[in-house]
Amino acid sequence: MSKENFKGILLYTGSRDRNGDSIYPEYSKEDIRKLQEIGVNEFILLDGGLLCNHYIDDAGEYHQIVTEEDVDRLPSSVTELKSPGWHEKFQEQYRGYIRTHGKGRNLNEHVRLQVEAALRLVEVDPDIHIWLSFPGVIMHGMVDYYCETFKTYVLELGKKRLPAEIWEHNIRGYYYHTEDLVNDFAVFENDGSYNSDFNNPGVKHIKYLSELVHAEGKKMLWIPYFRFDRWARTGERMGILANRTDFFDYIVIQPSYFFAPITKANLEVVKESVRRQEVVDFYGLTFGGEKISKTVIGAEMEIAEDDSCSVVNRPDQRDRYLAYVEAFKEFVGEYPIVYYASTRNSAMSEAIFNYIKDFYQTK
Repeated sequence: MSKENFKGILLYTGSRDRNGDSIYPEYSKEDIRKLQEIGVNEFILLDGGLLCNHYIDDAGEYHQIVTEEDVDRLPSSVTELKSPGWHEKFQEQYRGYIRTHGKGRNLNEHVRLQVEAALRLVEVDPDIHIWLSFPGVIMHGMVDYYCETFKTYVLELGKKRLPAEIWEHNIRGYYYHTEDLVNDFAVFENDGSYNSDFNNPGVKHIKYLSELVHAEGKKMLWIPYFRFDRWARTGERMGILANRTDFFDYIVIQPSYFFAPITKANLEVVKESVRRQEVVDFYGLTFGGEKISKTVIGAEMEIAEDDSCSVVNRPDQRDRYLAYVEAFKEFVGEYPIVYYASTRNSAMSEAIFNYIKDFYQTK
């Protein structure tokens, strides 16, 4: 497999709450120049919400994508966990998400803010690499309900609003923001075949969007987390998808160790997965039995200086970050690396900026 100098960073832009009222701090042009100077060459635009359940039609009318009535009609066959009451529990969760996510957080606004950010990036560098994103969908058993609206009001609307030259020259592809295929919530029927959707709502959504994005000559990126707890099979599902399908061109794995000390073993799993270019379990066994995909595997660097994390004031978090450096430094310039560095004010703080600089300038 050919090596690739993929040095990315997640740029949070747009809505950061459930109603679209709070917007992330904006990266300035000077911020982008500084990030380029230290080696960042892939800029991934995303927002911070769990659900974007509205769109605005050409007449200016707001529409819900999934309604509570849709949830009421959701068949129990979708839910993997068959214990009494669990399907109804998940339905009530979905109703709660719908009730608490307002129409101010809608697909049109998501696209508008990403287009504005992309235009600023191109003003800094006409050759800059940009990734747009599909919003996350927290309702795991109903993700496939978002296929058509994401096609029309994310992919097609984004292409329409961007100048053709920027769409062709600068947009590398789309980041798929839903970070997992959680077990229990939705069935996952693995028959071992290539490019299966596993009869899973999330994978059906991924497959649908992947075909659209690839038809545009663009690439698909995913940054899922690896888990070893109650949701351990989430890692297995991610690994099977990585090894047995070509829906994603790049899968960059979150170790989560920076945020959760109990996940320390994830660093070695991610390291081995990148080194072997196949996602493996804690025993080094390949998920799905054999990798038959062309998907490139990378690692996420995780660091932050904000209300909940600090590499300056918390030695334990600094030490955990430095463990990432030791684990993944061999991959710099060879396999995809993407930084999660929280919001603009965190990423551009002196400490975080210098950590990114030191790591990306390793090679």
